[in-house]
Amino acid sequence: MREELTQTNNRLRELAMVIRGYDPDFLPHAQPLTADEIIALAQDANATLILFRVTEAGSFVFLVFPNGETDVVEVPDFTTEALSELLVKFEDRKASDGWVVRYYLYQAALAEGNRAEAVLARQYWLEKMEETLGTLYQRLLKPVHERLKGWQKQVAYAGRLPHLVLVPNRGLAILPLHACWWEEDGARRYLLDEFVIRYAPSLSVFKRCLERERAGRKRETLLGVANPVPPGNLVFSEWECEEIERLIGNQRCLILWREKATEAEVRQWMGERNYLHFSCHGQYRLDAPLESALHLAGGDKLTLGEIFEGVYLPEAWLVVLSACETGLVDFREVADEHFGLPTGFLYAGAPTVYGSLWSVNDLSTALLMAKVYEGLEKGGKSKPDALRDAQIWLRDLTAQEALALVQSKESELLRERMAWADVAPLRRALELTDPNDRPFAHPYHWAAFQCVGV
Repeated sequence: MREELTQTNNRLRELAMVIRGYDPDFLPHAQPLTADEIIALAQDANATLILFRVTEAGSFVFLVFPNGETDVVEVPDFTTEALSELLVKFEDRKASDGWVVRYYLYQAALAEGNRAEAVLARQYWLEKMEETLGTLYQRLLKPVHERLKGWQKQVAYAGRLPHLVLVPNRGLAILPLHACWWEEDGARRYLLDEFVIRYAPSLSVFKRCLERERAGRKRETLLGVANPVPPGNLVFSEWECEEIERLIGNQRCLILWREKATEAEVRQWMGERNYLHFSCHGQYRLDAPLESALHLAGGDKLTLGEIFEGVYLPEAWLVVLSACETGLVDFREVADEHFGLPTGFLYAGAPTVYGSLWSVNDLSTALLMAKVYEGLEKGGKSKPDALRDAQIWLRDLTAQEALALVQSKESELLRERMAWADVAPLRRALELTDPNDRPFAHPYHWAAFQCVGV
């Protein structure tokens, strides 16, 4: 295993050198930004830049505010050991608990087809998710939040929520920091309730993304991938893409449905489209990161290695990876910059990527994405604002509101792409739920996706 990891890391470095020959300012190991450049970047982005450095001696969180002020928040008790225990806790030299352990036990139960075991493993994983995000706020983010609130009191935002750009390191990169929570006045509050949050692999990458955004990328045409066959088992994937097509307009969209969503077709069109929307299966390969992939029709895959080596997106404005594990990276990596599918698409030329941190639910993802595009196309929202607002909408959606939405969309859901057998169980479940319950309130449903880049 150690030899395989060494070979993978060597391959990543080789790829980095190849890409560096084409784009020297936008790669790992490129010249880091100076202090003056970082301050100018915060001012240009009108956002607070937050760099996390978790070390053996504790954590250091560097803040660069839009007005040029800087600060460092030290959290001496949150060490690499403390972070590791949140992710993988060992007892008698065996991994027994933690975010990563519970997640992969759930995935293993699903793969084995043991329904009873999968239901139980899922419950443990969801409980661990909430526990970890609450603990992470108290142990790491609380003093950072307090410093941000202290700075906000000095600044008038004229109705605009403060924007943050988070640059996590080590295992923080697989955690949805925007969903860290605390109790206030008897209610749970999440970080995204108070901030619009973006993520970046590094400040150099974020700077390049901002330059691409400012260059005037168009937002006219879309290439969509919908429920590739095989397996073709994403029940709500095609409704998701139909909603997006309706919002953007079919004259501006090219949707590759089911068996048409081959790698050859995707490659033919992706270089000239402004939106790229992948509603399909995805997988992160912890054992071989370059083999992490989007699964396309006919058994085709678009892997991270292939994206690094042969994808160029000069026209892309937004890449949406509406699939499982598309935002994951190697939590064991100690380097400042991580490799994952979002990184690959940023290197290929996109200024912004939405990616997911776990295996997501088909229905809640479809609802979320439809709301995102409504915000982008009808609401004129920015990319981070559209994702944040859609996440809050989904989190707060009541069963009564969800049922009304399903009923209003039934004619669309029951067009040739979906059968009543797919829709009826959802409608019955909502009818049997307390109208005031919030069926998507758990972070599992709304917090998986991150806005990476600008």
